[in-house]
Amino acid sequence: MAHPLDNPFRKPYEFAPAAMFTFGAYAVLACPQVFLLPPKLALFAGMTLSALAVLRFVQGMKVRHARRNLTRLEHYALTPAQVPLSRSAVFLGMGFQWDERHTQRMHLARLPENRHLLEQSRLYKLARAIERRARQDTWLTRLTQSPSWWNPWAPLPPLGGIPALHGVEPLEEEIWTALADLNNHTIVYGTTRMGKTRLAQILIGQDIARGDVVIVFDPKGDVELLLGMYADAVRAGREKEFQVFHLGFPEISAR
Repeated sequence: MAHPLDNPFRKPYEFAPAAMFTFGAYAVLACPQVFLLPPKLALFAGMTLSALAVLRFVQGMKVRHARRNLTRLEHYALTPAQVPLSRSAVFLGMGFQWDERHTQRMHLARLPENRHLLEQSRLYKLARAIERRARQDTWLTRLTQSPSWWNPWAPLPPLGGIPALHGVEPLEEEIWTALADLNNHTIVYGTTRMGKTRLAQILIGQDIARGDVVIVFDPKGDVELLLGMYADAVRAGREKEFQVFHLGFPEISAR
């Protein structure tokens, strides 16, 4: 199989052999005479055991990281000016290509014995309770809300959704689609506040910067989208081409 199915959410059993290899390396290097080994052979054996200890430790950390990823979301943000631009492709954001491995991992994560991995820890819930009860910002709430790497109980980004959908893949990368593929129709599903309008703004901003003719129909009348499109037009030097048709604001509406 090109992609063998695995179980990254099992317990990190690799830590036990890593500890044993570490102890063995120390014993061989510290007391080679006990094992009747000459100095050079003892050094070689100690280095070999140390390398095996490091290998098993790294493998165990990967499993531990995969388990913790089910309840975490990496912070990722771009300003409109930082959105990458290409003449042959459209940038969609960060993500990964879903395949049978991710389906299997999601199934494993939802098994009864792994359900606890999908729940936030007690310390995470305690940190959120402290923030709710605080009447004003304090040094403690600023500490618990810090998105820094050293804060294991940082709040999830206010994006909604299920963190486990990202946790089934430890490595995400930039997702692009060829401009030629945009000739086909595209539909984006999502409930309220899932980012559909923000995705549209990313696509529209790239089209404006690329110099294309862009026509947007927005039945919701999203003010942020309107202001974002105008800012993109100003950034691209096309503000004189920007026109708005809105029955509620005839003073600025194109006629």
